[in-house]
Amino acid sequence: MPNATILSRFFIGAVIALGGCASAGSLSSGTVPEAPLSTGSTGGYAFSASEKELSCKQLAGRMQVRILEIRDYNARMQSSGFSNLVQTAVSSTIGGPTRGTNPSGAYARDVAMLEAYNAELARKGCKSYDLAAELQPKDVRETPAAHIKPASEAH
Repeated sequence: MPNATILSRFFIGAVIALGGCASAGSLSSGTVPEAPLSTGSTGGYAFSASEKELSCKQLAGRMQVRILEIRDYNARMQSSGFSNLVQTAVSSTIGGPTRGTNPSGAYARDVAMLEAYNAELARKGCKSYDLAAELQPKDVRETPAAHIKPASEAH
């Protein structure tokens, strides 16, 4: 019986390895594009052409949604290291999207986007967000709001 166990493990390993070889050419087609990055003063986020045209109301609306999505990130129980390892191994072996394999990286991109949007709100003379306060865990029914007045109204 021990030989059957060894043989079955070998067979499973061979199938996984062959699956990786068969899908090696299609790995890039299953990936999800990442947020654009730059080295500007906006925390590494670069606005797209369409984002540059957004009004204050549109920027604030997008920020509200993203804040609600990520504001309890630090308090939420994250996936275990083992589950991230398995997901990464499976997606790289047999192909598929890599989205979700690096939750900390996705959170950092989201925060960089929020900081860039917030800076744009201030630049346009609109109320901006206290991101440190808004990203703290809160009841999901509590809607984030822009409370910081623009410099022109602060006096």
